[in-house]
Amino acid sequence: MIRAKKRVAVSLRRISELGKTEVNKASVPLLAQERCKLAVMASVLIVDDDVATRTMLADLLELSGYEVAGAGDGTEAITMLSARHFDAVVLDVMMPTLGGQWVIDYLGAQRPGEKCILLTTGGPAVSLETLGQHESVRAALRKPLAVEELVRLVGECAAGAKTP
Repeated sequence: MIRAKKRVAVSLRRISELGKTEVNKASVPLLAQERCKLAVMASVLIVDDDVATRTMLADLLELSGYEVAGAGDGTEAITMLSARHFDAVVLDVMMPTLGGQWVIDYLGAQRPGEKCILLTTGGPAVSLETLGQHESVRAALRKPLAVEELVRLVGECAAGAKTP
């Protein structure tokens, strides 16, 4: 129990230092409660070229009870997706090598049951409205993001993946 509390404190500090999102200690138990709605540990693939963001999201989702894997770009993500099933994919849109659009297209063509949550800092080349209409996309969020919303959406993706 003490180790878990230390991990929460370290993760909250890391999130605050990144300045990319806001989270308070009171929300962590709520995030865990959201995760407890699923009886089986759900798996999440986080795809982001920024190591700090990927690590922060992994820590947050692991604290919420998810099994988490990470990929640094679209090529690595597609390799991982072709090897196993994930209940949810948290996907950065703008990445070098192979961007999020390729992963979205792969999910639609090869893994239609897997849903993703798009993350982006925005920019003129990114149209979340267009990408968000793809059948493989559960939601599209702009950074900085609300962690509670992300955990809720991952839970919805995972619950949908477990439903026959």
